[in-house]
Amino acid sequence: MQHKTHILVTKTEAHAIRNAAATGIPLPWTCPKEAGLGDPVFFYDFNEGVIARGIVASKKPKPSKKWPGRYAANISQVKLLPLFVQRAFILEAMPEFAWARNPQSYRSLSDDEAAQFNRMVEQVSKPRFEIGEQDSSLWLNINIPLKSLVIHYRGGCSDERLKGRGTYKPEGRVGRDGGWLPFETYASAALYAEREWPSYPTIKRCTNCAKAVALADLEELGDEEGGRQLRLHRHIERSVRIVKRKRQAVIRATGRLECEACRFDFSRFYGPVGHEFCEVHHKVPLSDLDAKRKTKLDDLAVVCSNCHRMLHRGRPCFSVEGLRRQIAGQLTIGEPLG
Repeated sequence: MQHKTHILVTKTEAHAIRNAAATGIPLPWTCPKEAGLGDPVFFYDFNEGVIARGIVASKKPKPSKKWPGRYAANISQVKLLPLFVQRAFILEAMPEFAWARNPQSYRSLSDDEAAQFNRMVEQVSKPRFEIGEQDSSLWLNINIPLKSLVIHYRGGCSDERLKGRGTYKPEGRVGRDGGWLPFETYASAALYAEREWPSYPTIKRCTNCAKAVALADLEELGDEEGGRQLRLHRHIERSVRIVKRKRQAVIRATGRLECEACRFDFSRFYGPVGHEFCEVHHKVPLSDLDAKRKTKLDDLAVVCSNCHRMLHRGRPCFSVEGLRRQIAGQLTIGEPLG
């Protein structure tokens, strides 16, 4: 028995499709009366295009209680497409397909239409990377409830290191609440975002990521820092080697990289992925300097990401010693950290 392929539509129920994909629970959905057990289906959302596929799990559609005059069946094995297929791509790939010009209701496809549609979905929705590729340098964090797109660097902040652990924001695909997709370059991520999430704000970079911090705290023993370069914006020169030497000096002295404020150890908490990872803080922010100066190891402190952010919340910057005392309970909330 040859199965028919059907396109099912939604205007406001895309969240139910994402939930079915995340939980594996069959989804009751309005469909053509002639749909049969095992028929493949695609879900088309008015805002996002073709977003998922599934299989008819009912022997025969029954009259819909929710939509009088229509029929409904359970759809199982619902899976979100790695990349959604916008209507513009359907029209480009199948210019004679009249339904795509005004996709107001479900549609059963002819054999030729089904073959073209499947081929088009496979080509367009296939990511330009291998799903879960671990050597990708960037990850795009798609947050559907917040309508945000944030670029993270591999091995960067705690959000990036914990990616994919939630049910609704998986790694390598888009789930109910979003997902984490790998990209090699910022440009490729931006092109994808512009195509697939045109209503979302422009991609932002995560300021907490290790690489973002490395760009903000690059280091080197005795090298000059603090000068300004006129690029696209005013940029403070920083040295790479001084930070590496600071880390090496602390490891030689203590055997580990432990936050000087809260004693957090990335290696102890995260295991191998946290080996020899930390952030390096300039006790006197380079932004406070009027000119270049030589940075010494004593001018730097090894801190965790959270404490680093807290230190920079002060104007001027809080001291590491003051924050350490605050954490130890020796200062009350609101008392100056120094």
